[in-house]
Amino acid sequence: MLEPALLRPGRMDMHIHMSYLTMEGFKILAYKYFQVSTNHHLFGEIKTLLETVNVTPADVAEELMRSEDTDMALQGVVELLLKRKKHVADIAARLKLHAEKNRNLAENYRKHRENATITDSDEELFDYSED
Repeated sequence: MLEPALLRPGRMDMHIHMSYLTMEGFKILAYKYFQVSTNHHLFGEIKTLLETVNVTPADVAEELMRSEDTDMALQGVVELLLKRKKHVADIAARLKLHAEKNRNLAENYRKHRENATITDSDEELFDYSED
């Protein structure tokens, strides 16, 4: 059962889709914070990064507010996007490593089952603990 407060008008009666930031949205933010209405020399790099990294408008707005200097603020956005891109790549690499480990464990288990009965002494071969 849902909490009654969640069912009051204005709570659960409307769903609003909030997307990740696009370059068009970023240009609006850049204009609102720094009145940058033409292409800044960092816009190309930011555009490329926004095509590969999911970031919310709020995250970028927070970064833009860190400096009153346009170049420093936009460089901060580039660094934020690069950091997020690296974080996503690190997670993907860890997931790939765990998938490979699980495939190897499954293969070892299958071979062991084909050749012998598993005993208590075989347990270390199938250690599923996290690294």
